[in-house]
Amino acid sequence: MITLLKALALCRQRGLNEIESRLFLERVSGVQHSKVHMAIDRTLSERETQHLQRLLTRRAQNEPAAYILGNGFFFKDEFHVTPSTLIPRPETELLVDVAIARGRTGSSLLELGTGSGCVIVSVMKYAPYSHAIGLDASYGALESVIVFFPDALQSCVEKRSGPRRLQ
Repeated sequence: MITLLKALALCRQRGLNEIESRLFLERVSGVQHSKVHMAIDRTLSERETQHLQRLLTRRAQNEPAAYILGNGFFFKDEFHVTPSTLIPRPETELLVDVAIARGRTGSSLLELGTGSGCVIVSVMKYAPYSHAIGLDASYGALESVIVFFPDALQSCVEKRSGPRRLQ
C-alpha cells in the first residue's frame, strides 16, 4: 500500500503530467483531483493500488488518458469519450465560440461527424439555435451521445421547446 503522495510521484515517473496524475488518482481513490494535494497522507488500499497499476499500464501502451478515464473536458463541460469518438480538442472550442456568437433564434445547426457530441451539445446549450441535427457514420459515436448524455440532450430540448422527452 502506498500514500497518495507516493502514488502521485509514481504517476509522474511513468510520464503522466500533473493533471493526468491527479485525474488517475481521483479515479482510483475517489479523492477529487483538485484536492489530491490536500490528502497526500491518505493510503491507497491494495485494490486501489492495483487499479492504479492497471491504468498506468494502459497509459504506458500509449492509450490516451481520456479513453482510459472515459471522459474528456470541452468548453465548459465534461463529455464521455470512447475509441469510437475523437477526443475533444481545445482548438475546436474556437469553432463553438464562433457558432455561439453567430447563433440566432430560428436558425438551424447541422454537425456532420458529431462524434462525442461535444460541439453540438455545447453550441445548443449556450446559443439560441432553434434546432440542431448531429450526424455520424459511427453507431458507437452516436451511442455515446445518446446513452451517456441524455440529460445534456434533454436540457437542450427543454431550453428550445419546453419539457419533452427524447425518443
